[in-house]
Amino acid sequence: LSGELRAMMRPAPWEPGWAYCAAFAEGVVTTALRSLGATPDEVARFASVMSPHCVTAANRFRQRGLLSQLPAPGAIWLAQHAGTSNGHAGIVQTVSACMISTIEANTSLDSANPAKDRDGDWITTKLFSRDGRGRLRTLGFITPEAINTLLNAERVANVSGAQGNQKPHFWPKGEKHPAELIERQREADRMPPIWKVETMRFFP
Repeated sequence: LSGELRAMMRPAPWEPGWAYCAAFAEGVVTTALRSLGATPDEVARFASVMSPHCVTAANRFRQRGLLSQLPAPGAIWLAQHAGTSNGHAGIVQTVSACMISTIEANTSLDSANPAKDRDGDWITTKLFSRDGRGRLRTLGFITPEAINTLLNAERVANVSGAQGNQKPHFWPKGEKHPAELIERQREADRMPPIWKVETMRFFP
């Protein structure tokens, strides 16, 4: 892996030599969250639920009601390999009626080879059915909306604990009152995901 790509992925629990498709997807989302002004605590909250093991990540988000069966641009696609504990992941780029395109790491251009398809040495784009491809079956999608919900669970808890005009620690300077949270969340919901843009930096 290139130095920039390796630095983007967490040092633990992912380790060099392991499959890195989900670690790559997490790194792209984490980079985008930081670019959008997420605090270290918010980034850590996402990392505490996300996992470099695709099936584990899907189970964790499903348990929280945050794993969608509907894709969205910027979502993390999670799949399982033929009923085993192995899986694969990517970043959704575009969505059509029955197809999705993804940007995936740790894959290859040979989708006919199941081993290389989920554990190759390429970062490339793929186009396939929403249900999956070959022996990879879609488990679900971690959408930008789900990530916002995960982060906002902590924000709302902080607001509810604030007294009077005390400002929650995660608000930028100039905020006057926790009631502004509602409008700020509406703005966040309208903000297009940028992790797809971040990903393109790894293409020649």
